[in-house]
Amino acid sequence: MPPSRLVGRDEQVATLEAAFDDASAGGCRGVLVAGAPGVGKTALIDQLRSVVTGRDGWFVAGKFDQYRRDLEFDAVQPLLVADTGADDRFARDAYLTDAACCALLAVPILSRGALRAVLLLENRLIRGAFTTDRLDAVTLIAGQLAVSMDNAWPARPPPPSTNYARSPTASTRRS
Repeated sequence: MPPSRLVGRDEQVATLEAAFDDASAGGCRGVLVAGAPGVGKTALIDQLRSVVTGRDGWFVAGKFDQYRRDLEFDAVQPLLVADTGADDRFARDAYLTDAACCALLAVPILSRGALRAVLLLENRLIRGAFTTDRLDAVTLIAGQLAVSMDNAWPARPPPPSTNYARSPTASTRRS
């Protein structure tokens, strides 16, 4: 990998890459990137983009909107894409670039607040095949999958990870 474009951040970039390597090998590792606004946290994290996509991974980014305090920040939200060909986030994904059209719906499967899996639905026949109107039904199915997974592996504790459980008073957000 070429050196970081960020001045004086090579050690921090190396730490992120090591965490990704560990996670890719099946390890459980987390890294907290913190700092005052404007110090380059987003630019630092973005240095990992080429590492993740270079290994056929998906680099998913989100940013908290400080002016929308009525929305909770939750990195694990359903992803609804009408057509990956028209969405720049998928422009370099070799699996999707050859598709004439491809609608995607990715719904997290949570168990006791921990991310267990992702239900990924793909339709290469109809643009916009997945809509927010159908999201509730798929979310219900994802909840049933979580229960089934818990029943299939009752002795297996959920993986140690960030707790993604929503507060009971949080508003539901649709994309």
